[in-house]
Amino acid sequence: MRDELTSLDFLALMNELKKLEGARIDKIYQRDRDLTIHVYNPGDKKYRIFLAPGKAFITSYKRDNPERPPSFCMTLRKHLSGSVITEIKQRKMDRVVEFHTEDKKLVAELFGKGNYVLVKKEGNVILQALDAQEWSDRKIYRGEEYVPPASDADPRDLDGLKNFVSSKQIVKVLASDIGLGGVYAEEILERAGTEKSERSDGLDEKTLRNIYMKMNDIVAQMSSGRLKPRIYYDERGDPADVAPIPMEKYEGLDKKNFETFSKALDTYFTERQKAEYRRQKREAYRKKKHKLEGMKKQQKQKIKGMEESLEEKKEIGDVIYENYGTIESIIDTIRKARKNYTETEVREKLSGEKAEGVREAQVIEDIRDGMSQVVVDLGEHNAVIDVEMSVEKNAEKYYEKYKKSKDKLEGARKALEETERKLEELEKNKEDIDVSDAFKNKEEKRKKKKWYQKFRWFFSSDGFLVVGGMDKTSNEVLVKKHMENNDRYVHADFDGAPSVVVKNPENKDIPDKTLEEAAQLAISYSKAWKIGVGGDDAYHVAPEQVTKDPESGEYLGKGAFVIRGERDYMKNVRVSAAVGSYERDDGVVPMGGPVSAVSSNCDNFVEVSQGRGKKSDIGKKIQRHLHKKTGDDYDLDMIMRALPPGKCEIKEMR
Repeated sequence: MRDELTSLDFLALMNELKKLEGARIDKIYQRDRDLTIHVYNPGDKKYRIFLAPGKAFITSYKRDNPERPPSFCMTLRKHLSGSVITEIKQRKMDRVVEFHTEDKKLVAELFGKGNYVLVKKEGNVILQALDAQEWSDRKIYRGEEYVPPASDADPRDLDGLKNFVSSKQIVKVLASDIGLGGVYAEEILERAGTEKSERSDGLDEKTLRNIYMKMNDIVAQMSSGRLKPRIYYDERGDPADVAPIPMEKYEGLDKKNFETFSKALDTYFTERQKAEYRRQKREAYRKKKHKLEGMKKQQKQKIKGMEESLEEKKEIGDVIYENYGTIESIIDTIRKARKNYTETEVREKLSGEKAEGVREAQVIEDIRDGMSQVVVDLGEHNAVIDVEMSVEKNAEKYYEKYKKSKDKLEGARKALEETERKLEELEKNKEDIDVSDAFKNKEEKRKKKKWYQKFRWFFSSDGFLVVGGMDKTSNEVLVKKHMENNDRYVHADFDGAPSVVVKNPENKDIPDKTLEEAAQLAISYSKAWKIGVGGDDAYHVAPEQVTKDPESGEYLGKGAFVIRGERDYMKNVRVSAAVGSYERDDGVVPMGGPVSAVSSNCDNFVEVSQGRGKKSDIGKKIQRHLHKKTGDDYDLDMIMRALPPGKCEIKEMR
């Protein structure tokens, strides 16, 4: 489906527009870059001339107009309302239509983004223009002399195609060099029996003459007004194209004939919008279904893992009691050993006792955190025993984990039921799916930025918003302005690591997976990435533990904070980064973060790894890939912001 008319379409349309010469201009309405001119002849009905970039025709549809007309529209009304149209003409073969009154003319330049220029005939002086513009050969300013745009070749003035022969394909010569547009260039070649891929300088004189004759036939038919307007429809029943004459290239497609070309255009563009609306509904349904099915799959996998983990926690609690004497002896032994030996000495002693076959030594797998914890082998499961606690308390710890996990499992099952309900409801009501914003301008969508887009951000695998600082200043702003009581502060001790906040407005239990992904952001977006370090430790604390008050005699720079109290450490967190296409209610934006988070939220993404590639080059490749996959445009600066600092390589594209 095409959205613009060619110069040949304008030529055909002039036969209908010229019938309005002698009519009086009544009202003029403006909607952004569209104009509607209401005209009437005494004793005849009123007509509406619709003008827009790439379009012009007489319309039957009444469009919504702004309550307060723009200033340019008011100027046109002031100078043209009540005037008689003395002449309507197309400038040569350009998409430029002039509406003449006795002393003024309105020039509608309908190529590109379009412009309208009101000109006083005496002195050919510009009175007003929608857009003030300047080029090397002309200026569109109030008070300047109006100079029309340079014209392309006019096929009515040509005596052959020899002067246009070059290494270009013949279809490009006709479409661009002569200005016929792709649709009619292909139609001429279809009628001439010439492949559009043929180079024009490879065609013999007879073939060129045949192409020229077919071109003349079409131009003559357009000029004469001997039109047979029609709309062609594809296999879905959607409008495929509109033309003022029969088109051999569309032989076999369904068609509908119209009395005038304007009626065909009016219907085509209306039906085209309806077809686009239907397409948007189909696409919205597909995306919502895909997203819900993905959620359902993840939820099922999560429930399966939780069920397995749930039973394991209860079994470990039971096994601790079953091995009560052994574990009590281990706790007592480690407590005594800590008083007399270093950790290294204890490990050596343990190794020796293992070799000797001592029962307690055989079940000890590891010693952690300064000998405060012991990992013991209890058969099918390993248990982490806290040396500071009794056997009963250690068992109770696992029973408590079992209870909490059981509650979470119930919540996960309810979430799965809700997802399944939404899928059923979507299938039942797919014809009523809301696409009310289907025709919003993409640029308009992008203007609605969320607060977190000033920082590094992503949504975790569990749906939590994770936000990280970009530099010292944004670290300061993030913590002071946006971190709240229920959130979690995550940081790494590596140089240049950003402050990271896991947002938790509903005060839920933040899953370990989300905390790990937040830690990956802290480490991957530090200097660890630049120097090729594969991982490091990170920690998380409550917001009240983060302060700007240093100890006496210490100084804190911008973006630096003091952490009070215990820290929950995450050991050997690996670097991980990807950039994906994240769909929000107000549009599609690039999201950067750990691969697990990006892949959970984005159908299309690019995983990157540490490497030698220039960051700007990688960003452009990601931009092209996401555009190719989704059809949406992505701001390169936003993609660059989503990438880790330093050089990188593309690891995988999806």
